[in-house]
Amino acid sequence: MGTWKPSREERVKIGIETFKNHPIDKSFNEYYLEVRKHVETCLKPLSELPGYEASNIKYHILDVDLSKQKDFTTKVGECLFVQFTEDGHIVVIGAGHDYGMPTSNKYIGANIINKLGNKWSKNAILIFITGIRQVGSYGKGSGIGGLEHKFQSRNMIEMYIGEYILKQGIAILDKYSHKNYKLTPDEWDDETDKIFNYYNINN
Repeated sequence: MGTWKPSREERVKIGIETFKNHPIDKSFNEYYLEVRKHVETCLKPLSELPGYEASNIKYHILDVDLSKQKDFTTKVGECLFVQFTEDGHIVVIGAGHDYGMPTSNKYIGANIINKLGNKWSKNAILIFITGIRQVGSYGKGSGIGGLEHKFQSRNMIEMYIGEYILKQGIAILDKYSHKNYKLTPDEWDDETDKIFNYYNINN
C-alpha cells in the first residue's frame, strides 16, 4: 500500500462517514444496475486502444452470486471487481481474485461493514479483461512501466473504474482501495485524457 494513503484506521473512519453522508434512496437492484451501467460505459473506450503486444483489449462483465460460487480463477483475463453492502453502497473496487465476503477486521472493507453493523451483498460485479499485460505472482506485471500506454496495465484500469464511479457522484466506502497512484482528480483526468486524445478516442 502506498505510504501516501491514510492509515487503515483512518480509512475505516472515512468509510463510516461516507456511509452516513450518502444514504441510499433506491432499491439495491436499481443501484446495482446503475453502477453496472457506469462500469460498462467507462470500459467501452478501452476496446479502441491498442492492446498489449499487438492484441485487442476486450472485457467481459459477470453478475455473480458469491454465496453460490466463490472462485472464478478459471475465467480468462485479468479480474477486477465491484462489491456492495446489502443495501447497495459500494464497499470496494479491486483487482485480482480477492473478492469475497470476509468477516475478519483484517480486511478494511469488512472492518467498515462490521463497524456499521451491515453485511456484504452476495451480488458482485466481476470484470475480466484480456489484451492487457498478464499479471503474475504477487502482482508482478500489474504496474504501468514498459508499456505502449498505461491502459495496458491492470493497475491503471482498476483505478480508472474507481475514479470514474466516484466522478458520477457514487460513493465508495473504502475509497482508497483502487487508488494505485497519487494523483488529484484533475491530474487523473489529464493523465487519462492524454492517452485517449493521443489515439483519437472519445471517452
